[in-house]
Amino acid sequence: MKSIGTLKPPSLVTIKGLANDSFLTKDANMSVGEVYTAEIDKEQPSNALADFFHVLVNSGYAIRESQFSLSLTYCKGSVQPHDDKGYGLAALWLVSVKPLHKHQREFYPEKPLLYSSKQWLDVRLGEIIVFDADKEHAWLSNCHCSMIMQTVKGVRRTRRVESN
Repeated sequence: MKSIGTLKPPSLVTIKGLANDSFLTKDANMSVGEVYTAEIDKEQPSNALADFFHVLVNSGYAIRESQFSLSLTYCKGSVQPHDDKGYGLAALWLVSVKPLHKHQREFYPEKPLLYSSKQWLDVRLGEIIVFDADKEHAWLSNCHCSMIMQTVKGVRRTRRVESN
């Protein structure tokens, strides 16, 4: 698990527009701990996604096509330890954090925690984290959280060797 950068998250309207779905309207019927995922169309032009992909490439990652690929994921509160077999290496960009309840007090931590690779990491709004979703991971939060997820692969960097 590794933090590779921070970007200003897109607006909630932009986030909703990324998924051609009723994303973020399903909350009323969701229980705490539930996760909802909507596919994002890669062909849809978005400056926010362009910046996200730019950070991935500059950090030594390439986009990996898979059955999951690019998605907008929403969770209501904490998510129990689990693994997502077949997902592989994933980049998580935390784009929205809202209190679970209108009158939620300040003593609840605003920063969610990601558990992966037997360690906990505070995740700040806008932060991009790469982790192996095939391995056990969990999300600890007292908030509604939305994140953009992209499957990735590490890119081997080659050195140029000059011949004499």
